[in-house]
Amino acid sequence: LKLVPGKPFDGPRAPSGHVPKYTDNGFVCFWITIFGLALLVYLKLLNPGFIYENLGPIMTQLNFTALVLCLYLYFKGLYFPSTKDAGSSGNILIDFYWGTELYPSIAGVDLKTMLICRYFVLTKVCTYSILNLCFFKGME
Repeated sequence: LKLVPGKPFDGPRAPSGHVPKYTDNGFVCFWITIFGLALLVYLKLLNPGFIYENLGPIMTQLNFTALVLCLYLYFKGLYFPSTKDAGSSGNILIDFYWGTELYPSIAGVDLKTMLICRYFVLTKVCTYSILNLCFFKGME
């Protein structure tokens, strides 16, 4: 995320005046991930069928990890916010689902960018690519 070069730009200004800084390197990161995945499959370091064969346990672990991460971010936003744009509505359910912090970050890494733009989108693309590889491998 931080190692891949790209054009820096500013995000939208928050009510408190905080302006997040972003690097426009998502397209390059996407292709690095796709070529890396293809290389791992070509070198036989990654079996594309592994994800297909273990999809149930993988989905279970992802759901558990997401729940733990959401709980962590809920309490982090209430007690250790990264910016002034944090707070509570007074309703635990609304705070849990809407979030308690506008721009959460850990060690200077913007979690929204890392998780939504990098991890989830690239994981979805890679998972579909692997499932397609499994499909075509099964047609041989």
